[in-house]
Amino acid sequence: MNESHGLGFSNKRIGRHKSYAFDLNFKPEEVSTNCTDDANSILTKIQNLENRLNSCDLIYKLSSQTQLVRSKERKEKIQSLKKALNSYKHSIDEAEKQELQLPNNINKTIRNEIDTFISTEAPTELKDLYAEVHELSHNIQELMKKVTLKNKKEIENLIPKLSLIDLNEEESQLLNTIIQNQKELESLTKNGSK
Repeated sequence: MNESHGLGFSNKRIGRHKSYAFDLNFKPEEVSTNCTDDANSILTKIQNLENRLNSCDLIYKLSSQTQLVRSKERKEKIQSLKKALNSYKHSIDEAEKQELQLPNNINKTIRNEIDTFISTEAPTELKDLYAEVHELSHNIQELMKKVTLKNKKEIENLIPKLSLIDLNEEESQLLNTIIQNQKELESLTKNGSK
């Protein structure tokens, strides 16, 4: 007797209520209320299950979306890191190129500074340097004149004394060489002062 009576209840369930029909204490209100309560209870349970399924479905969708977002964020971070690494590599390559060009740039800068110095400051400094060299040369010539004059006087004083001494031929040649050198030195100092 497992027949169905339209509400999806088995005969057993209804059979229980049928037993009330034979009971003298049978109340029809109780039967209809109990069936309605059972149906409401089942509907409530079905709705609860549907709500749980919907909640689980939402949780699954949120979980899937979260995983997608995290995966996308990871990919973006990886791409960002790759870009940063490529940028660093490019910067290092540029720095190496500039390092290789540094000696040439230094030489160019030095050359430009020298050219600027020669074209602007050098003429003034060269004039000053020439004046200093000229003054130094003049002072040297004056000093040589004084030394020569002093030596000449000493030699002139020595010659009469030496003539008194009896010299051999070699000593006399040495004396003549000294006198000759003295005359050449005098002529050089006279020519240099002109």
